[in-house]
Amino acid sequence: MPTSAASPQTDIATQKSVRLHYLDWLRVIAILGVFLFHALHPFDLADWHIKNAQTSFEVTLIYAFLAPWGMPFFFLIAGTGSWYALRRRTPREYAWERFKRLCIPFICGVILLAPLMLYLEWRHKTQTGILEIPFSEFLANRIPGFTPEWFGALGNHLWFLGFLFCFALLTPPLFSWLRGESGKRIVSTLARLMGQRGGFLLLVLPLVLVQFGLRPFFPDEHDWADFCYLMCFFVLGYVFCADERFGQAIRRDWWIALIGGVATFVAIAVMAISAEELTVVLLGSFAATIGLYEVVIRRIAPLRAVFGMAPKRQDRAQVAAG
Repeated sequence: MPTSAASPQTDIATQKSVRLHYLDWLRVIAILGVFLFHALHPFDLADWHIKNAQTSFEVTLIYAFLAPWGMPFFFLIAGTGSWYALRRRTPREYAWERFKRLCIPFICGVILLAPLMLYLEWRHKTQTGILEIPFSEFLANRIPGFTPEWFGALGNHLWFLGFLFCFALLTPPLFSWLRGESGKRIVSTLARLMGQRGGFLLLVLPLVLVQFGLRPFFPDEHDWADFCYLMCFFVLGYVFCADERFGQAIRRDWWIALIGGVATFVAIAVMAISAEELTVVLLGSFAATIGLYEVVIRRIAPLRAVFGMAPKRQDRAQVAAG
């Protein structure tokens, strides 16, 4: 007598929980990076809630290196964790777990920690006592409209908990679709493209679209541009677990990404120190040249011939066979 198919809940309940220690260590590194970022901030040259009397250019360089990728890395790891969480939980169980782990700590932080942080910031900037602080005026300047800036206005440095909870509520329908046949084809195609040397650069495209499409309209920190930008990393973290070829490409090309990141940081630092028009030209020309070569020239046979490049191996094989 044939057995009936197991329900999705049964499949989720019977899956084994495997501890991935490398993922735990990546979480540790991400948390330490966030800690270092905030611990250094009072000593750099940028404006912040509380600043030390003496600032350091060297510390500013460390801060500038951590700033562009620290929080994206944090949200990437969170998205990876969501992949494994949803393998063992229904979407409702996943949402309830994220509520307990993210929303409750955020609410407690708003009540217990945010007022103290606001007081210390105001005390530092105005040098006034607690009875002299016009909190109504101070808070009025912090109240945003319909925007994710509310998480920063209420929770101050705990804004990321609000972002993560929103992502946990918004992304399960997308993740469910990615597990279906249509979504698997999309993931497989993306994984195949990542299999090409330097193919991970294609992942920059949605990030660039978000920045150029939203940043001019929402330039403030923790506004819609930041919200969508960080959600892209959250989704990418989930997608990276959906096909083992992503991991293979990352292990193979990590040094390319490292060199590219360091080179970009150096270029931006030079841009900030020297003439702005000269670094823009240097960095833009380099990026355009590498991009045209990698995406267009090396992949089109006639263009390879025009630029004096040897034919691809399969083209040479076809010529020899003919």
